[in-house]
Formats: sequence, C-alpha cells, structure tokens
Amino acid sequence: MFIQGRLYELLRTRVCSNVEIALLIIDEEFSAEKCEMPGMGGYVQKDYNVTTFQQKILTYLQIMGCPVWSISMNTGTPGYDATRPALKDLYNGQQHCMLKGHTNAFRETNLHVELHKLNITHLVVMGWHSNACVSDTIGFSDDPSYISHDSATSLGYKVMTCDQILHGEPARWAFEYSRYSSNLEFYSHF
Repeated sequence: MFIQGRLYELLRTRVCSNVEIALLIIDEEFSAEKCEMPGMGGYVQKDYNVTTFQQKILTYLQIMGCPVWSISMNTGTPGYDATRPALKDLYNGQQHCMLKGHTNAFRETNLHVELHKLNITHLVVMGWHSNACVSDTIGFSDDPSYISHDSATSLGYKVMTCDQILHGEPARWAFEYSRYSSNLEFYSHF
C-alpha cells in the first residue's frame, strides 16, 4: 500500500516493537543522487541525497542488530560484493554477502532459507535498478499481471521501501501496483 508517511519514523517504531527486520541492499554498485517521486500530477524529479538516506537506514538497522544482506549479480567470483564504498565502508562485519544469477534475489538462491532461519518477517529493501532487480525481488514489475511466486511479497514478507532509498528508474510499479499486495509498504517520504 502507498503510505503517506515517513519510512524512517515508522521503521524505528517497528524495530522497537520486536518485529524481526532485515535489510536487503540490492546491486548498489553505482551512485546517483536524483530520483523521481510519484505525485498527484504524475512523476516529479527531486534532488535527494539517496546515499545519505541509505547510510542512515544501514547504520540504524545495524545498531539495532538487524541482519543485512548485500546482494550483487553473480560475476563468477566467490564472495564478490560490488557494493560501493559509501555503503560498504559502514558495514559492521556482520553483513551477509550473496550473489544472484537473476534479477529476483530469491530465485535460485538460499535467501529465503537464511531469512527464515532468523525468523525475519519484514524486509527493508534499497538498491539500484528499482524497475528491475528491486521490483522483481519484491514481486512487482511494470506489468500488473506479473507477480512472481518466489519473490519477497509472495513468500509472505512485509516489504518496506521508498523512492528515496532506490536508484535508477522511478519505482512506478510501487505507486501504481502496491494496491495488489498488502505485503508492500511504499512510503511517500524517507
């Protein structure tokens, strides 16, 4: 659902209420500081420091003891993590590095098994390719009839995100299709 509210404030409430949350950082090898936000009259280009928002989420969740998964496309190199230094330098040494072979990080990986072992119920998702890798991992695409059966929302995770922690194309899928799943919370502000 599209929520007129701040992800960071509601996230702090959720963490304090003992909800099991994990952070997925997807394909964050590039850096850009502009994004488009859905608005009443369409999409509007906004200047946001995406990196700063992502750093705040990463730092806060690590302080609260939430697990972090750094997910990169498979390059054939075991242990490879393409996450850019602006985020990787904040790792506390507890993060999980995972390679994926598909745009959906759950497809043909052990991500669901690992999250299930930790009793994770909620995911905060940030990253690059908001219209491909992020949306496919969450379970939505530009085609409203496409919902993956091995995605976060179809596996029962409550997913929380907002445009201000996503890079790449605008997350039109979230604004237009979030009504199809009660498992997606797409916040209007960081």
